[in-house]
Amino acid sequence: MLTYCCKHAIRYVQLKKIIRQPNNRKVTTSTVDSKSPPPKPFPIVGFGASAGGLEAFSTVLSNLSANIDMAYVLVMHLSPNHKSALAEILQLKTEMKVHTVRNGMEVKMNNVYVIPPNASMSIVDGHLKLAPRVVTANGNFAIDYFLTALASVYKSNSVGVILSGTATDGTLGLKAIKAAGGITFTQDHSAQFHSMPKNAREAGYADFCLPPEAIAKELGTWAKTSNGIVAREGAEQDNDVEIDTDREALKRILTIVKSRRGVDFFLHYKQPSIYRRVLRRVALNKLSSLDDYYALLRKSHREVDELFNDFLINVTSFFRDVDFYKALTSVAIPRLIKGQKATETLRIWIAGCATGEEAYSIAITLAEYMEKKKLTIPYQVFASDLDAGAIEKARVGTYSISAMQKISSERLKKFFRKIDGHYQIEKSIREVCIFSQQNLLSDPPFSRMDLISCQNVLIYLKNEPQEKILRTFHYALKPNGFLFLGKSESIGIASELFDSLDKKIRMYGRKQAPSEVVRLPADSTEKVILKSPRLLSQPPYDLEREIGKVILSNYVMPCLVLNENLHIVQFFGITSHYLLPVVGKASFNILKMIREDLLFDLRMLIQQAKKTGRTVSKEGIVIHNNKRPQELVLEVAPRKMQHESFYLVIFREIPESKTKKVALKSKPKTSVVREQTIVGLEEELRRSRELIKSTNEEYETTYEELQANNEQILSSNEELQSINEEMETSKEELQSANEELTTINEELQKRNLELKQSQNYANAIVDTVNSPFLVLTANLQVRTANKSFYETFKLNAENTIGCFIYELDHHSWDIQSLREHLNDLLGKKTHYKEFRLAHFFSKLGDMAFLVNAYRLTEDKSKETLILLAFNNIGELLLSNYKLKSANEQLEQFIFISGHDLQEPLRKIQTFSNYLTEYENTDDYIKEYVGKIGDTASKMSNLLRDLLSYSSLLQNHKTHPRQTDLNTVLKDVLIQYDTMIQECEAVINVGTLPTILADASQMEMLFGNLISNALKFNVGKPVVTVTSEPITPEQIETHALNKEKVYVCIKVSDNGIGFNQKYIAKIFSIFQRLHDKKGIEGTGMGLPIAKKVVEDHGGRIYAEGKENKGATFYVFLPMT
Repeated sequence: MLTYCCKHAIRYVQLKKIIRQPNNRKVTTSTVDSKSPPPKPFPIVGFGASAGGLEAFSTVLSNLSANIDMAYVLVMHLSPNHKSALAEILQLKTEMKVHTVRNGMEVKMNNVYVIPPNASMSIVDGHLKLAPRVVTANGNFAIDYFLTALASVYKSNSVGVILSGTATDGTLGLKAIKAAGGITFTQDHSAQFHSMPKNAREAGYADFCLPPEAIAKELGTWAKTSNGIVAREGAEQDNDVEIDTDREALKRILTIVKSRRGVDFFLHYKQPSIYRRVLRRVALNKLSSLDDYYALLRKSHREVDELFNDFLINVTSFFRDVDFYKALTSVAIPRLIKGQKATETLRIWIAGCATGEEAYSIAITLAEYMEKKKLTIPYQVFASDLDAGAIEKARVGTYSISAMQKISSERLKKFFRKIDGHYQIEKSIREVCIFSQQNLLSDPPFSRMDLISCQNVLIYLKNEPQEKILRTFHYALKPNGFLFLGKSESIGIASELFDSLDKKIRMYGRKQAPSEVVRLPADSTEKVILKSPRLLSQPPYDLEREIGKVILSNYVMPCLVLNENLHIVQFFGITSHYLLPVVGKASFNILKMIREDLLFDLRMLIQQAKKTGRTVSKEGIVIHNNKRPQELVLEVAPRKMQHESFYLVIFREIPESKTKKVALKSKPKTSVVREQTIVGLEEELRRSRELIKSTNEEYETTYEELQANNEQILSSNEELQSINEEMETSKEELQSANEELTTINEELQKRNLELKQSQNYANAIVDTVNSPFLVLTANLQVRTANKSFYETFKLNAENTIGCFIYELDHHSWDIQSLREHLNDLLGKKTHYKEFRLAHFFSKLGDMAFLVNAYRLTEDKSKETLILLAFNNIGELLLSNYKLKSANEQLEQFIFISGHDLQEPLRKIQTFSNYLTEYENTDDYIKEYVGKIGDTASKMSNLLRDLLSYSSLLQNHKTHPRQTDLNTVLKDVLIQYDTMIQECEAVINVGTLPTILADASQMEMLFGNLISNALKFNVGKPVVTVTSEPITPEQIETHALNKEKVYVCIKVSDNGIGFNQKYIAKIFSIFQRLHDKKGIEGTGMGLPIAKKVVEDHGGRIYAEGKENKGATFYVFLPMT
């Protein structure tokens, strides 16, 4: 029976492959657990920048398209006491609108938002929320604060970009965005200050490391390729259902991960959780479907690793949930230590510990509690996670400055050491924390735990694996143990195992219910062999293995498997009679756990097995269990598997009846053996004591010397540490101040450049202006003058700049009217518009100027300047005199034309009529006399029209009054009644409005338009006059005053019309656009109509086609 059991024990060890493989265990502890879906369907890009970041962000912005349907938020380290002009500076770089954020401002796509100074910012329901600026002992973490909030709400629609800057702000923000399924960028070596992007990149949270121009290009590309993916994800992101279209492809992808990495934990994820991670990789690779991504995975081992790492993104921090740690110190720990023995170790398990922040936080909390209560109870924190890389980082216990945000300065000083810009957990805390890689679904659990914390792991799993893990926790906990879960998790599916103690913080107590034996796979690391892309092969049924498992579980004798370091790696049977738990730091070393009366024998057997390589044993060993003697045979069997040595230790118990018989029969023999053993041990002990005494004397001497040296070193070290802490503090303060100064300096440089450009622009304008320009100080001294000033007044800069204005040109500028106006400007007046300055200048003679003056006062410096602009009106006065003379001559000509020329024409017409009516006049004479009369009549009409047009040109003034256009038109039609009758015209008149106008000029307007329509006709004329309201389009087209109300008068006819190409000439004087003979006209009618309309502030235009009539549109203001 013994041989049979030993064979199967060794067989079981072989099947288990107890040599542990790396990279096969990991529990994702991503803690982005917000329930609310992204409130907006478009991505939001969060930019973080500090010193040197303004230039980088300006470059990104200038290279971004303004219509890729994303929003951009810049969080920058700004001076709290300095007014920022970031929005104004950045507006010059983009067509998008740039806003300085106000509290509650809604985020809209294709807009840019900039954090204001002295504020921290978050985002809630698509609105930016501002709060007072928070600066911790470790620095300003406004970027982390915003990016973490963005990730928790927008998930995969969040994008994080870290640009130039010092310190470590932004690293945790990118970590949160990547965990939520978003995309992350850092600036490359082009960053002016490398700390911020380098820290995020080295932490492994950057998907892309690019220069600013390439970041902008990649954002544009990603926005295009991710539209369909984001839409699909948005439809499924919170539903625990199968996605019909991608279900098979997703299964194939997870199968590849399991096959290549040997981990099937992700097969138990909820569908949307794993789907988001896969879609993120699809978008990063610029693919359009999961099928394309599956094809990539089959070719690229590296991409499998990248996807695996995306599954393992961890988001955690020190002392993250304040309520949890309050419950720990106020409820859990006091109850646990109440019945605890002084020598019994308090055991705590952190399942899904990520990079160890939670484990160390609990250890620190326990240390503080024990110190406060003056307790010496030992405690041990066991922490496990599936991610081997995270476990390694946790063991080292070194973290960045950004990870210290929630740690008080007292804790930082007491429990951390600063090393090379990072913080390491003190050794005393690291020693009580044991980290191990573990798959919660397939690896053995810890046991006899007092408290288990598993936060934000179950939330990602389906119901069945959740229940399995909860039953494992029930098995691992002591009867009165505590279980803590994440705020979005519960024990609903295993409520018969736990009592709810606090629903708010998810604290549960273990119920006194029977625990199921934890069944683990026989080989959790066995590779999966794929038969086809869709189905996994089923392993054949192994009868021998199944029988072996039953025997090992129920009938095997107590035995242990040791590795070559004598650490226990496997237990079989009941070994509690031979092993005792270690007091203090936990250990699986057999020489520390074996009971004392077996230690000597076991040590000797192991040494013999090592030397001989054979199985060795010792019989006749008697121990006492519950005060009863128990004889046993101790056996050690060495084994080698895969280049590593193991030892199988078997405790073969002799039945009680045989023990008594052996004791009676072989008592004398046993006594002799014992005496020989005692003698040998005493001799060995004597020699050991002599050696120890000699060694101890040397040790004491050396120790005294070392102690003296150590005291000196400690004294020096304390001084150096004190100096170092002061320098570190000063360095951090200087670094923070330097960041703010660098940012301010960047803004000032931008402003100075803009000011310089504005100044050069203004100087160029002033020098280009032909008018003299002068700037005076408040003391009336010349500050500056332009080139035209020196040329006009024949002065130079050397004798002008700094000179008192009244002393210029040998006091030629001491002018009384100038003094009065300048004194007024220095008093109550702020400006003068065109005051007249006439004076005799020694170098110029008599000159006249119109002067514009303006007093300018600087807001900050309160400096007062007076600006003077001179407009030489000497030539203007001469031109006005000549124009006045010409107008007088023109008026005389008009008078002559109106009277002296009309009179001879009337006489010619009269005499022509006499000759025509005279009976004895020959017919051919009558014909020529008639032509003379007609010509004189035309000449008279032309003179009349010229007089009308010239009077309009001479006199721009109208005499407006309320004029009823219906009455005006009626009078005009009466005047033209004879003409209407002769040509049998039809006049259609609609209702016309009453407007503010000169009635006589309105009569002139309608007369010319009606006459024009009657003269230029074919057949019987039809003339239509109507009115209608003007449209906004007509106001824009004809540049009308938008503040006035207009009416449109339409005059249309069916006459000969005109070719549209002559539209520019139709209102010019003496223009006839037709060659029709026999049609009277002077070519002045339409120019007169246009002049009348324009004098009333209106517009007129015409439309027409040859032989299809014409329409005239007249726009007149109502008032």
